Amino acid sequence: KQAATALKFHGLIVAGRAVKLGRPAGYVQRHPAASFDVPQELLEQLGISGVASSFSSGPTAVALKKQRELYVGNLAAGVVTPPMLRTFFTEPLRTALPSAEPVVVGVDLEPNGKFAFVEFKDQPTADLALHLLANADLCGRRIRLGRPAGYVDTNSVAHLLA
Repeated sequence: KQAATALKFHGLIVAGRAVKLGRPAGYVQRHPAASFDVPQELLEQLGISGVASSFSSGPTAVALKKQRELYVGNLAAGVVTPPMLRTFFTEPLRTALPSAEPVVVGVDLEPNGKFAFVEFKDQPTADLALHLLANADLCGRRIRLGRPAGYVDTNSVAHLLA
């Protein structure tokens, strides 16, 4: 129960860095993991989703993560924070995708603060964020949104194979 609860704190910012928590590669969950209740208000205050990271490590997991992730550049260094980015993406996506499930799974702000990678719950949500916020301003600066290195456009691959 403690381990399942700890997973809810994936993405917590400690000393300016996001803590990454998850199960080890190859972990097989034999039954649904129970966890202690953590008040949603506390999780929101800490700037984390409270969704246990279910993404394992390894080449396949990294490739799948790239499909759910967006690069966010031209950030105001020293001003933009991970919780700010989480809110920036969550609010417009909540309007378009009403759901109790968090849309942003993680925010990895680079130490220099000039760019970040935002991980979404799934690829369609990342696609929608890219479409909705492509020319948005944050803290007086036009952000640059794009796919991370390693992203594979599955639509173009499917088209080539057809």
